[in-house]
Amino acid sequence: PHLLFHMATGSGKTLTMAGAMLYLYEQGYRNFLFFVDSTNIVEKTKDNFLNASSSKYLFAPQIVINGKRVEIRKVDNLQGASSDTINLCLCTIQGLHSALNSEKENAVTYDDFTDQPVVLISDEAHHMNAATKRGGISPEDEQHTKDWESTVMRIFNKDNGFLPNILLDFTATADLADPTIAHKYEDKVIFDYPLKKFREDLYSKDVEVLESDLDPLDMAMQA
Repeated sequence: PHLLFHMATGSGKTLTMAGAMLYLYEQGYRNFLFFVDSTNIVEKTKDNFLNASSSKYLFAPQIVINGKRVEIRKVDNLQGASSDTINLCLCTIQGLHSALNSEKENAVTYDDFTDQPVVLISDEAHHMNAATKRGGISPEDEQHTKDWESTVMRIFNKDNGFLPNILLDFTATADLADPTIAHKYEDKVIFDYPLKKFREDLYSKDVEVLESDLDPLDMAMQA
């Protein structure tokens, strides 16, 4: 239920998320919580998943699963979520952490995850490893949710008495050279396609970095 997609930028992470959402809907999941550390990425992802008129929209004009048409519905929380649609809540991890640990009206709360399974989609998931780097998450850390990673793991580990919660981590830059990060993900890496492999397969341009100590105007002229 906890997997890492370690994929270079441009190699199809968002498309893989879309495919995973449809697959997990078939398995009985209805509630999807997407979070990332950047508001800009949240806004771009809305076009990918919700804006059918956008050139970046990743789904077919009509989604049909098992002979039934399925809609993707944007929600602010999972209370009263529909049982026959993909209920998608998109937010920043900062906003999610704040809403869960100081309850706000119409926002996501821990009660949202009590009786219904949820798929957590963590984009730029390398930002979710602060607790791991300092030695792991203790039961006390998870209960008091002092950091983003503890908040996410508290949701993930919540027992809803039905299907297990799912946590899908996506990042291009997992620090697998760090022993604590490597240990966390050693049995969770389902797809490993880092930038080095992406470049070797000729999907990426060679980027040449030039450094200069000129003043800003001369630097602009040089560029």
